[in-house]
Amino acid sequence: MNKPENRYFAITRSGTLHRSSGLTDALVFAGDEGYVWLDYIDPNADTLEELDSSLGIHPLSIEDCLNGDQLPKLDLFPTYSFMTFTAFEQSPEGLLAHELDVFISKRFLITAAIGMPKESRFYLPWKTPSRGIWMPFAWDHPICYTR
Repeated sequence: MNKPENRYFAITRSGTLHRSSGLTDALVFAGDEGYVWLDYIDPNADTLEELDSSLGIHPLSIEDCLNGDQLPKLDLFPTYSFMTFTAFEQSPEGLLAHELDVFISKRFLITAAIGMPKESRFYLPWKTPSRGIWMPFAWDHPICYTR
């Protein structure tokens, strides 16, 4: 396990990126039409507790995220979707599996990497194409959010 790490970002409708000190700061900066990306590395219950009250994430989704041993799945909720992926990594010890949990809605993207070695993670630079905002994402897969 890695040392828990949290990163909070807000993106305004015009594409301005703001690294925030916490969830509340990110939500304020994003405003009513912006987007928030919350990135958690090996989160714990205290870290994810704020998601329930601030963003309406169901407690069972948070519990599944913290379990760290979920099968890949997609859960659809009225205001967001929760996805669990398994990433594989070849190592000298053999094939390793790591969990990546993703919450996504019209207003936010939340990523939680469970047990992923730091050297396996990197983030793409921010780009603002004419149609949408390219979100940084673990590994080499960008997510494009368009309006």
